[in-house]
Amino acid sequence: MDPQQYIRLYGGKAGAWFYLKELGGFERHILPLVYLDRDSDFSAIKSKFPTTFPKKIVRATHSNDYEGLVDILETHKNNQHIYDLEEAIEIIREKANSEVVVSYNAYEGQPYDGKIGIMIQPQNEGVRGSIAEHPHERGTYLIDLVERLIGSGETLISRVIVTKSGIDNKHAYVREAKNEELIREIIDLYKRIQQTNFVPQSFSFQMEYGINSGFSDKANVLFYQARPFKRFEKADYGISGSFMPYECFGITPKDGVILPVVKTFSGEGVNDINEPFALVVENMTIPMNPWVQPRNMKAFLPIGNRVNSLEHNTYRWIRKAEISITSPLMQFTLRKLSTGDKVKIQSDGINYELEKLVA
Repeated sequence: MDPQQYIRLYGGKAGAWFYLKELGGFERHILPLVYLDRDSDFSAIKSKFPTTFPKKIVRATHSNDYEGLVDILETHKNNQHIYDLEEAIEIIREKANSEVVVSYNAYEGQPYDGKIGIMIQPQNEGVRGSIAEHPHERGTYLIDLVERLIGSGETLISRVIVTKSGIDNKHAYVREAKNEELIREIIDLYKRIQQTNFVPQSFSFQMEYGINSGFSDKANVLFYQARPFKRFEKADYGISGSFMPYECFGITPKDGVILPVVKTFSGEGVNDINEPFALVVENMTIPMNPWVQPRNMKAFLPIGNRVNSLEHNTYRWIRKAEISITSPLMQFTLRKLSTGDKVKIQSDGINYELEKLVA
């Protein structure tokens, strides 16, 4: 079985579902799926749904979302009526064919004709999250759990780091001790997905998952999506670092790199810079507009309380940058930087140093 055939046929998201289903052994980890082909309209699947039904989630899927399109294609939740479902599909397809999405695909260097598949699944109301094996330390896992706070409309993201020695509470931002059995179940599913070669084993990958809430015939940990993150590589040197480990990605030369800073609130002013630069983003609480398309960003230095997670806001840019620093504590230093300043960054992929250079 060639994973790329499934990705070409069904897209990155739905391709993983069909690949795992046909491979076998993952039935309890995947929710039922109704797939609408890119060339078919809603009438092709309408008979599969009664007039009203439990909540459904509707997602776009395209072959390009295996390597890119993070936060670009839309998802619609809470669909409970046949008319809501049809409208959601129309809106998702219309926006997928918009000028900005076509432009963004060109920015990522992937051919795109504006046609997408649609995947419709039962909506799981439980905790969701993502996991990635650290690309610079095999056997270390970065796990994010995203919990909806009842009554506030807010979400809480907890980062759990698991090394070969177990859960590392010393070097992680964790609100409370997590259920170790649950963490082990998440890692076990990740390893099983890894062995399928849906993502080449030379790459760390991100797996999005959900904790089962209400599906009695399914496992506790549900599979949502898998996509390549960073190629595994290890530095030939090490640094002690003044900050928490596991909050950087990418390896610099031993002597570090020196880069000019471009500071922006939410991505404005970064598209036409003709030299390598360090991008400092002040507002990482919402996804950046698809018109933000930096072509010479070498380092990604976000500011915000959630920057140490691999949620969508940061994942897209960590993947694109050669070096990323994702520390909530680093924001105090970053806030003092201005466009035109220069910084020196040294990173062995696990620890890092950053300093502003005096003119």
